Amino acid sequence: MEGSGLASASIAAFLNELSLLEYKMKVHYPIVMYEIIECENQYTDLQSRIMSIVDRPFTTYMLKKGRYTFSQLVKTKKSCQVIGVEPGVEIEIEHGIQISRPLDSEFELDFEREREIAVHFENILFCSKGSQVRVHKGGIGTFYRCKFSNQILEEDYKFKENIDIFYQRFLSNIDMKDKNIAQASSYHKAE
Repeated sequence: MEGSGLASASIAAFLNELSLLEYKMKVHYPIVMYEIIECENQYTDLQSRIMSIVDRPFTTYMLKKGRYTFSQLVKTKKSCQVIGVEPGVEIEIEHGIQISRPLDSEFELDFEREREIAVHFENILFCSKGSQVRVHKGGIGTFYRCKFSNQILEEDYKFKENIDIFYQRFLSNIDMKDKNIAQASSYHKAE
C-alpha cells in the first residue's frame, strides 16, 4: 500500500504544493517525486523510465490520455508508481512486464538496492495479444482501477472509466496551470 500512498501524495503535491508542508505529509512522505507525461515520444519514454536504475526510485509517473507502448520486455529495477490521471490511458504490452527484484549478478557493481520492488499502477487499460504481467521474486505489483484486455482495442471501443470528483479536480488544475503558463509566456512576449 506504500505505492498508492505515494501516488496520492504526489497528486496532492501537484494540486497544492503547500500540502507538502503539513505535518503528516512531512512525517509520512518527506520526499515526493513526480513527473507528468503528456504523450509518449523520445523524451518521455515511459518504458525506459520504469526500467532505469539511474532515475530516482519511488517516482510517480502521471500519464495523460493516450496509448503508451512497451515494445520490449519491461523488467523493473526500482519501485515506482504509474497513474493514469485522465480517462483513456492505455499501455500496450508487446512482450510482457516483469515486476521483480533484479538479481545481484545482473549488476557489475556492488551497491545497496531496495529489498523489494513495488510497482503501483492506477486507472490504466493494459492491452496485449498474449503477453504476461509477472510478479515474483521480491516484487510487489498493485493494480487499482486497472483493466486488462487480450486484444488491441479499436478507436470505437477505447477505454472509458468513470473517474471520481478527485480526478475531475486534478484535471481542471492541470488545465488551469497550462493556461497560466500560456498567459505568462504571452505577457513576456508583449514586453
